[in-house]
Amino acid sequence: MISIKLQLYYLFTKYFQIWAKLVLRRWKPIIIAVVGSAGKTSTMLMIEQVLKNHVSIKTSYKTNAASSIPLNILGLTQHSFSAFEWLILLIKAPFAGLKTYKEKIYLCELDTDRDGEMKLHTNLIKPDICCWISASPAHTANFSGLTDQQVYQNMLDDQSEAVKKTKSLILVNEDDTAIKDVIKQIKTPIQKITFNSDNNDLIWLLEHKLSFNGTNIDFGLNPAKLASLIGRNINYNHIEIHNPHTLISFINLYGVAMAIIIGISFGLDPKQIAQALQKFRLPPGRMSLFAGKHATTIIDSTYNASKLATKDALDVLKLIGTNKTLAVLGDLRELGTIAKQEHEDLAKYIVSQKIDRVILVGPTMKDFALPIFINNGYQLGQTVFALSPKETKGLINQAGFLKNGETVLIKGSQNTLFLEEIVASLLVSQKDYQNLCRREAIWNVARAKIY
Repeated sequence: MISIKLQLYYLFTKYFQIWAKLVLRRWKPIIIAVVGSAGKTSTMLMIEQVLKNHVSIKTSYKTNAASSIPLNILGLTQHSFSAFEWLILLIKAPFAGLKTYKEKIYLCELDTDRDGEMKLHTNLIKPDICCWISASPAHTANFSGLTDQQVYQNMLDDQSEAVKKTKSLILVNEDDTAIKDVIKQIKTPIQKITFNSDNNDLIWLLEHKLSFNGTNIDFGLNPAKLASLIGRNINYNHIEIHNPHTLISFINLYGVAMAIIIGISFGLDPKQIAQALQKFRLPPGRMSLFAGKHATTIIDSTYNASKLATKDALDVLKLIGTNKTLAVLGDLRELGTIAKQEHEDLAKYIVSQKIDRVILVGPTMKDFALPIFINNGYQLGQTVFALSPKETKGLINQAGFLKNGETVLIKGSQNTLFLEEIVASLLVSQKDYQNLCRREAIWNVARAKIY
């Protein structure tokens, strides 16, 4: 049964959608939507980076919920999320419904934090282009079902609603086994992105190298298949990208591939796309590299965490950290009954990667992940620790704890741990503070309560 709180959320959302629909009817933009469990924002911003110098775009920055998308279209913003602010927004919405835009594209990410949220999204958003980037368990605590599998399936079905409502181009990550299973039931033509074969319909991976100097990527392209898709001839068969600023990990390569295909569909050539992606930077708290105290290197991935994204970050840590690795990992939140299995699976993966030292932050990590480490030879207080955020900050800043030249990954779910505070305590340069996530005043207050 839907809670009263969720019913009110749906009611408010539909109210704002009424006025946002009026804007969309006058505006008539090409709508590009990105959906999934991990990598949505990065994919959306890569698409923007590729297109922005060639076509005008309105992008839904820091906005992905079913309630906030219509507000974004109306040009309204939430700050405090207080009852009074909601009242003001309710009053402003009809007037904002008169708004007009000149941008040719509306680029947005659509989240599924709640049971039925994507169905609610598609009451307003009918994408012309849809990118389904991933489908790992996330926010499953907010989905119905009698078993873990039913809960996860309901989340998948809800995400797929965006694909079903897409009018033109659908790009999906076929290497995600859950997506692969779901799209078998969808009759709309779908362009599948896979790196498991170089016989892909459109694009495949030739090279992917990560280092402290950034990322090198080379994609192979199928000119005949691309020409068939976009309706004009293509005279190139690969695109090479060097990005000196950003660690574009394996999970984000699907977003790069989708951005390339969308760029080609809008008439861009490989040189234009490569130049755009060379300048791309991931948003704060997503695989950012910083110089840390004691000649350490900090991989800041504190914005949020799922099992899929955390495994991906651990792969990067192992690759560039060589023999000195420390992983500071916070709880994976909002997983409901799936939480135990997800944390245990993640712990087993960390053990298999032979990460030298691990700090587990939060009660769920302590309850479900810690026993796996102990059973696999990690020593409590020596190679594995289970602490609160404040205790972790104290420990990691103790004299002698960090090893000279160590690579430190810091990653966890948002809003109750705020692990960016630990990153802040380790930075060498004060200039890097502005490049951390959640710098707004509302988050400063929340962090102060924890630290």
